[in-house]
Amino acid sequence: MEEKKEFEESYLELEETLIPYPDSIDLAMDNNRAYMLRLMRPFHFEQQILLSRLTPYDNESYESVKKRLYDVVEWYHSTVYNYEDSILDKKNNLLKEPEDFLSGNIFQQLYCNLESAKEYLFFTDMYLISRNRLYRYILSRNKFLFRRNVKKEELLNGVVSSDSMSVKAEEFIILLAQPKRGSGIYGEHAYQETLLSAGALSQLLQFLASAVSELKMRMHNVFYDAILLQSFGIEDHNSVPVGMYEIHANPCKEEIK
Repeated sequence: MEEKKEFEESYLELEETLIPYPDSIDLAMDNNRAYMLRLMRPFHFEQQILLSRLTPYDNESYESVKKRLYDVVEWYHSTVYNYEDSILDKKNNLLKEPEDFLSGNIFQQLYCNLESAKEYLFFTDMYLISRNRLYRYILSRNKFLFRRNVKKEELLNGVVSSDSMSVKAEEFIILLAQPKRGSGIYGEHAYQETLLSAGALSQLLQFLASAVSELKMRMHNVFYDAILLQSFGIEDHNSVPVGMYEIHANPCKEEIK
């Protein structure tokens, strides 16, 4: 009898968290607030879930999202996500080719899948750190643009699970998601779309790395975000670190071959 009562109370508590129907009239404009107050331990992401839900009653044509996303991705990679050759001094050694890096084959294979990779690298920026130099990967050119010097110690201070093996890494690949970039297409839902895209890119990178016998990869995904971004010289509120990959030379590559 006691078990039944406990179950019923749990059910009632769950029922209290139900959200009003999407077509309900909220004259007081406090449905979201009331919902949050009914939760015993509200998190900010719960508010985000509510704000980003798509409904048939939204003043938006979701049928055209795919076409609009394609257009803005093409525009982005041809303009913003590019560089002007005439302003780059070749003597400054600002541009690097994939073959200049241990992880270069990963990026070369990514470039071979250019059309599918364009959307991933619209939502997420890819950076490479090698020899204490930070580069941003430019997909449309398949090149690396130098941004700044970064000490390995400063970078690893922002990685919760870094250890002695991390210090020995020869290179690092870092993914920074950019939710605001897709907001013109998805609105509040851009946050979810960005994280999904970043996850797909992460899986692709690990798959490509597994086919390269010359290197080993190790992933980190828990960061002291502000410290990590500061080491990059990034102070905006839009970048979200979602993955960092240590790149090590594989000592067993001869045996693998």
